[in-house]
Amino acid sequence: MKNLLVYINPTKRFNANCRYNYDQMARLQIDNSLDLGWSKKDIVLVTNFKYEYNGIKSIVVGDDLYTEFDKTSAKIPVIDYLLCNDMLENELYWYHDFDAYQDAEIKEEDLELDTVDLGLTMYGYNGYWNCGVFFFKLNSKDIFELFASEIFRKRIPTRCDEKVLHRLTVSEVISADRYKTLNPTYNFNYKYTYITYPLATKPLKVLHFNPSEIPRGSCSRLMDYTNLDAFMYGNNLTGKPFMSERLIRIFREHDIK
Repeated sequence: MKNLLVYINPTKRFNANCRYNYDQMARLQIDNSLDLGWSKKDIVLVTNFKYEYNGIKSIVVGDDLYTEFDKTSAKIPVIDYLLCNDMLENELYWYHDFDAYQDAEIKEEDLELDTVDLGLTMYGYNGYWNCGVFFFKLNSKDIFELFASEIFRKRIPTRCDEKVLHRLTVSEVISADRYKTLNPTYNFNYKYTYITYPLATKPLKVLHFNPSEIPRGSCSRLMDYTNLDAFMYGNNLTGKPFMSERLIRIFREHDIK
């Protein structure tokens, strides 16, 4: 299995802004993956600029893959480009956003994706896909060609990838036998955790949250707590941290505490 991260930006660098410090998050993601035992050859970082950290060099792609109408959707044209240009190996790929952190071992056999081409995750509290985490195989090439073309055709300014995917699956343009819906443990989102936590198998595999944001949907006891308070310190309705001690250590090593 391969561990895939994608970042495309017209500035040709990892931006740091009030919401995300992407340079810090890139380093954290790489260090966390190595700490979990991922081989360096299995960590795939794709950017539109040269980047190297801790032995991981990025694959550089063109600026034309950037979705200026919705920057969060750029991963789909990038994956389509990689597939169409035979730049990926014949293995299962795990894509995840920079704010989706692996917290426990992900075993390929546990995913049970042998008979499908995609493993998809949902928000868990509604019927919509969450494109912050998904798994795919080389056989999904035709899906990503369609997916990317529809994103550029629709040009929806917010969550274009998720809205397009919803339409393609509901209409069965993407047949239901091509994908599997995975347990919330593979994309444990910061929203409405009182709904998703009981549904998620433990230990939680992937935690998806921006540390500095305020939780939504009564995730924390007091709404002035940040996501980091909820996930690291247990200021949530379960009363216990969602993060393991191992992941907490990685965060603190990167000065997120």
